[in-house]
Amino acid sequence: MAGNSEFDLSVIIVNWNTQEDLDNCLASCLSISDDLTKELIVVDNGSADQSVLLVKQKYPEVKLIENRYNIGFAAAVNQGLSLSKGTYLLVLNPDITIPRYTVSKLIDIFEIHPDAGAIAPRLINKDGSYQVGYFRKYPSMMQILLFYTSFSKFTSRNDKLFRKYMEDIPTAESDLISVPQIPGGCMMIRREILDDVGFMDEKFFLFFEDVDWCYRIKKKGWTLLMVNSVFMNHLGGRSILKQKNEWIYGRFLLSLNQFVDKHYKIRYQIVTKIITVGNSVFVLIVKSILRYSGLFRNRSKLQESISSNRLFLKMFFEYYMKIIPPMK
Repeated sequence: MAGNSEFDLSVIIVNWNTQEDLDNCLASCLSISDDLTKELIVVDNGSADQSVLLVKQKYPEVKLIENRYNIGFAAAVNQGLSLSKGTYLLVLNPDITIPRYTVSKLIDIFEIHPDAGAIAPRLINKDGSYQVGYFRKYPSMMQILLFYTSFSKFTSRNDKLFRKYMEDIPTAESDLISVPQIPGGCMMIRREILDDVGFMDEKFFLFFEDVDWCYRIKKKGWTLLMVNSVFMNHLGGRSILKQKNEWIYGRFLLSLNQFVDKHYKIRYQIVTKIITVGNSVFVLIVKSILRYSGLFRNRSKLQESISSNRLFLKMFFEYYMKIIPPMK
């Protein structure tokens, strides 16, 4: 199957301080069907825990790249892709575990559908329920306004709005579902994608690097598929949880603006900046008044919201005024 490649499959795992999850992930990867030749590549982004030692001692067959500091998800993925020698490439977060024959089923679909550039399985929680929010539509002005501003407190609970502007994945009948994008934490691609589309864009330190990649893959005419009958277990955002909420909020909104800048017309770029910056300024004013008035009882939550919006504005103006590189 591998043709000119040395392996059928290369698994690229980017790790940052998730030693226990990485252990479980690698164990599941090693149990992938014996019919496949495979290589496992771990790119460690300067973890402070014992992740590197774990790989060296328990998984000596794994190819390990040790970065001295966190260079970002896209850059780390690209390091793994550059080292890989598989016909198919599976980019995987360490908080995912793979049932034994899952990968073989995905590769079979690639063989049947030559137009498929990238494929992903269903992601499920510990209790077996479907996870949502991983096969989203591309950003629109309504999506940004309703779900990335203060309106999200109300719209996020509205299933009709969520399906219309964020994600609408059928739950039955069709096994292969064409989707706008596939999550970078669980994405299998053909090696040809690297030649036809290129690698991940390293300008995205975190968030929207996978959205950008999928957008470019689709523009080249490839199909992105989610396989309804194939599942992988996903704990969800384990590395991100180790970051402060304020940083996550700011980094996400900055990456959103970067994505719109890269792919959308100038009027959409301007409107996106007005919405995101305007919302943060509004929140800062209102919540600063509430903090000094003493009317808001949950002061820690209030302070977190103030800090999140203040940090986003700091990131935004640093990036666009080119004072210093975007905060990492």
